[in-house]
Amino acid sequence: MAQVPDPKLFNSLQYMGFPMINGAMPKKEEIDYEDADYSLSAVYPGLTDPPSTSSLPPARQRVKRTRASKNRSQFLRYFTDSDDPSQLNCVICNVKVRYMYGTKKVTSSLRDHLTAHHSDVMDDLVDGDARHDQAQSSLLRAMANGDISLTSIDSPEMRAFMKALDPTFVFPVPELFTTVLDDEYKSIVTQVTLSLLGQEAAISVDDWKHQWGMTASFIDSEWERQFVVLPVMKNERPLTIIFGCILHAVDTFVNESFANFEEGRNLIGRISTLARYLRTNEKAWEDLRKKLVDARCNEKSQLPIDYEGSWDSTLRMMKMAKVQMAHLDESFLAAGVVPLKGQECEMIDKIAYFLGEVEDFCIKMSTHDATLSSLIPYIEGLDRTIDEFKSGPLCVFHPHLRVQFNRLLAPSKLDPVVRRAYLLDPRFLHLGCLDAATRASDLNELFKAADEGFNSEEPEEPQKKKTRSNLLAKAFSEEQLLRGSHAQREYDMLFDIACKSDLAEDADICEFWRTHQDRLSRLSSIARRLLAIPPSSIPANRFSSQMGTVATQLAIVDEPSQPDQRRKLLFIGTDNKKRMLRFRDSEDYRAFFEDEHRLNDALQQKV
Repeated sequence: MAQVPDPKLFNSLQYMGFPMINGAMPKKEEIDYEDADYSLSAVYPGLTDPPSTSSLPPARQRVKRTRASKNRSQFLRYFTDSDDPSQLNCVICNVKVRYMYGTKKVTSSLRDHLTAHHSDVMDDLVDGDARHDQAQSSLLRAMANGDISLTSIDSPEMRAFMKALDPTFVFPVPELFTTVLDDEYKSIVTQVTLSLLGQEAAISVDDWKHQWGMTASFIDSEWERQFVVLPVMKNERPLTIIFGCILHAVDTFVNESFANFEEGRNLIGRISTLARYLRTNEKAWEDLRKKLVDARCNEKSQLPIDYEGSWDSTLRMMKMAKVQMAHLDESFLAAGVVPLKGQECEMIDKIAYFLGEVEDFCIKMSTHDATLSSLIPYIEGLDRTIDEFKSGPLCVFHPHLRVQFNRLLAPSKLDPVVRRAYLLDPRFLHLGCLDAATRASDLNELFKAADEGFNSEEPEEPQKKKTRSNLLAKAFSEEQLLRGSHAQREYDMLFDIACKSDLAEDADICEFWRTHQDRLSRLSSIARRLLAIPPSSIPANRFSSQMGTVATQLAIVDEPSQPDQRRKLLFIGTDNKKRMLRFRDSEDYRAFFEDEHRLNDALQQKV
């Protein structure tokens, strides 16, 4: 599979929805992603491929120009000027070959002469074309991996270097990048399509700085969650110095919320001074460590395993200050900082607790299996924690913190997709998260979307039938009313069942719908599509780069997807603090940050 250039060059590329295919899940040995037939007839049974250009009349045929006809220099370097302006001398056999026909220069005669009389030269030219293609592919691969930037490739020094090696080499142009990117996008769409035959899926495309991939999240006919993550790149980049969404979110919260007030600046400034002192004074750190051990602070959360990387972020500083508060007075004084006392300790305790919840939320959101329904408990929990800031020493922070939460973390309830998810989540139906008017409006839109099949495109407005009498018009309106009332009765039944079930926040809603799908047949079909939507597909979520979703109306296949058709990949966006990372699970996240801390410290020591 060809490699992909830096997607940052193509911010205008929008994500596309595509219909899934009805049919049985293919066996693993039946799918060959490298040599698969991507024609319309192969991917979409029942459709035929467009006619070949060779079957068109001569006037409509497109003549594809080869590299040899576009690059004249590869032939001209074997010829020199002659006395006749219309002819050139062959430097090999000194034969004159016509080059000018009127005012038009034609290289085909030069090519024919080399082919007929100097076949070894033509073989070298053909090999040169292959080498050029390989060189261009290598450059594109290096750009996609982040090893070489476009600026470096386009520099005069690089061009002079390549021209010295091969004067006929042509550097890749942006048009070539676009072509390669489109081809890769079509290829990865086909792979996901083949992997999800017959499933109802909410499909999204993740846009990374140096990596491309497609993530499909869906609930199968047995109400089991399925996830497919297919990479465009063949290889995974090694971990580099990067910041994930978790650290970025927490730092943003602290810097833009707490640090915007005098109390916050003073509090965080003193802790930062202490952290810098401990990082630059190994003896002070060892004294503190010994004191903590003597105080039986042996738990991992209370005592860092190593000296490096323990106070390197605001979140970690807050956590360490919270658990070590009773043992930091001497360290504060040694650092020339007034120790924290009384109300300040209470503020640290609440801030650390809140930031810990933010971290848990971000870890969950950055995993492959994150869906909108799986994040609703975290959203509600953070919402309640922020409300607790209204009273106490942090009341001055509450308004600004609320704004930052809505702007950075919470998928807004103003978004229709989020509101619909709340309507069908049995854990939160009875909590009154939405007002009555909004709820009624969303129910109408929800059933309307179900009737229209959740098409990705705007549905065409049905033509209004001309009724010949008021009686027919009345009958039509009554039919619509009965259908609407039936849907409302089914939702009332869902509400009653959810209240009686009293599900916990961490309960699996798939189990609930699996149990009651026969009684709630219409709503279960809607929920299967809606509750599997990735949270990063919602525009209100600021952590995603660009994302689009599509839910399709398909016949459900009884055969669930095979586990061996699912893949996992750690997506990495290098050197960009605001890019979102995806990890397989929370353990991947922990391991990633441990590696990153060690790498950061090693590089700082080198500097």
